[in-house]
Amino acid sequence: MIVWKEEQHRILAVCGDIDVGAVFRSTTGRYFRYRVWVGPTRNPADGGASSEEKAKQAVADRFAKFLAAAKLQPVPVPPDDMPLIEILAKATKEERQDWLLRCPLMLLARIGAQASEIFAQHGEHWAVSYIAAQVAKLHEKRPAWTPDLEQYMPQAKGGAA
Repeated sequence: MIVWKEEQHRILAVCGDIDVGAVFRSTTGRYFRYRVWVGPTRNPADGGASSEEKAKQAVADRFAKFLAAAKLQPVPVPPDDMPLIEILAKATKEERQDWLLRCPLMLLARIGAQASEIFAQHGEHWAVSYIAAQVAKLHEKRPAWTPDLEQYMPQAKGGAA
């Protein structure tokens, strides 16, 4: 749902690719300002809290009200793949090859770019080609959007024609 990103002067609340709000660092340590750019109304909300956690909770609560008003569902936070990338970068040639041949396709699709970069740094260009081919194969299996698919989609009721 909300991912908190540390920045120099604030902690940014992000959902997907959208900045939804921020908690601004306290200069005194006693009062934290926050601002939420999305909510159940069109107006941004400003406020203050006595702690960073309370300010973050205020941002999260306002965002939850926005989701409810828009009739949207929160999406789960994607897993943090950086530890896996760091392990792959430190692995031996044999360990990298073993990892690549055992790697599930969906994981490879998610971290293929970073993995390809690591293999390329080690001069293992066969692995870069392998990753590209596997990810391409995965995308080939996805159904392309065609008007024929509309027959399987639920029809909207009472809409304008």
